[in-house]
Amino acid sequence: MTARLSVTFRAFHESNVRVWLRYALLHVGDRRAAEELVDEAFAHLAREWTDTLREASVQASAWSIFKEHVAARLDGGPTALVETAAFTAVHAALRQAHRQFEIMEGALSLYSAVVRLPDRHYDTLVLRCVLGYPEAQVARQLGTRETTVRSNLRWARRRLAKELGTSEGEDVR
Repeated sequence: MTARLSVTFRAFHESNVRVWLRYALLHVGDRRAAEELVDEAFAHLAREWTDTLREASVQASAWSIFKEHVAARLDGGPTALVETAAFTAVHAALRQAHRQFEIMEGALSLYSAVVRLPDRHYDTLVLRCVLGYPEAQVARQLGTRETTVRSNLRWARRRLAKELGTSEGEDVR
């Protein structure tokens, strides 16, 4: 990797590694496994960095590579989101995220419903409401716009409300 590419990759790594690690930990349930997964994903990305820089959205392309590594680690098995120690963080983050989720927080059905959301809505909800990242950062992470993040959150909220038989309340922000 040339020095210039190396600098851009290091900057990308630095600005994304914490988000990726927290996301991976939610899914694999073990810190060491999450760290290995993230290291593998970044190694893969480093090998394809030149091609990734040519993509319309570097962030979206990198996130796609990362998600492939998460899926491969899970090997078709379920995410550890519900069972891991992150369950407590999910519980607390949802309580703070919005009054609507306060109503739902005690129900395990919420967490089961969350993992059934389509990927783009699931990722948006987890990054924004579970991990607590601001809309702007979620948009950057997913390689999309803040308006799309808000739309995905509204859609996810409606789907969860319908599935759980609760009212929609206000927008998740």
